Amino acid sequence: MIPGEILGGIAMPEKGAQRVRQQKTMGADFIKMVDGSRADVLEVLDEARQQGLSVSEHLPLSISAADASDASWRVMEHLGAPARGC
Repeated sequence: MIPGEILGGIAMPEKGAQRVRQQKTMGADFIKMVDGSRADVLEVLDEARQQGLSVSEHLPLSISAADASDASWRVMEHLGAPARGC
């Protein structure tokens, strides 16, 4: 369930972590992202892991599939650059 918004275009990593916590408080059982800088994506992944949530996202060009997987990303949809980092 995604009770809040789909995360995308987060301007600062701290906002991403805050939004993950807000969504968990609202009852989310996973976080959905569609875009973000490398720092934003890694911050959301880290906070989601700390909160016990998985992240589902369209793989943005800012991070490789291998780096995303290493950072605990488990569900990748619509790979933006499928050959990159695999």
